[in-house]
Amino acid sequence: MKGDGAMRKISTTDIKFLFEPETMADLLLAVHHNPVEISGLAKVQKENGLLYVVRSEPEIFEQECGMSFTDFDIKTYHSWHSRMLKENYLQEISEMRLWWHSHVWGNVYFSGTDKDTISSFGRGFEEWWASLVLNKYGEFCLWLNTKPEWEYPFQIDEIGFTREIEMEEFRSIMVERSHGIKTAIEKKVRVKQLALYESIISGLFKPKKEPFWDNEPHRRRL
Repeated sequence: MKGDGAMRKISTTDIKFLFEPETMADLLLAVHHNPVEISGLAKVQKENGLLYVVRSEPEIFEQECGMSFTDFDIKTYHSWHSRMLKENYLQEISEMRLWWHSHVWGNVYFSGTDKDTISSFGRGFEEWWASLVLNKYGEFCLWLNTKPEWEYPFQIDEIGFTREIEMEEFRSIMVERSHGIKTAIEKKVRVKQLALYESIISGLFKPKKEPFWDNEPHRRRL
């Protein structure tokens, strides 16, 4: 199906995304511990045309964040990209193809701003790019953009783990890794302090172009 804003719907038996439990634990902890939005990158390896594996520690960039924004933008990415090139981390760069961010307590979907970010990150020089939205309810929305039809991403409705794992074992992993993620957030994330009653007043006097709450969210639970 194609058209303005159309999505190429496919079965998860066709394209699969598997996450190392430790990687998913870090992502969920970042979303859980930060009171507002947060974003970063994570490594993805394309095992074949249909299997993508997300692994290793995700990258949390220095950023200023609020309830509906994070300043991790294309300039930040290019700065990181240039530094990695200078240090000859070519493999690291090539694998950092999952952009992830939090919608805090909001619905999980890709706003117009998110779509612009996705396009800026990968469209000019990458054959494919993955994007993930998470929230504090454990819901997610995962897209895979590929050339040549970059504007019509695949939506991945199910994700799995690289190994079998039970809920309590996964909880233990999160407990073990919690301190490290909290420390990274404290060092790298600046929470923007709003003026008194700013959120509710701005909604009345300065309507946003993109609504924070989506009437028709594309969301799935982990």
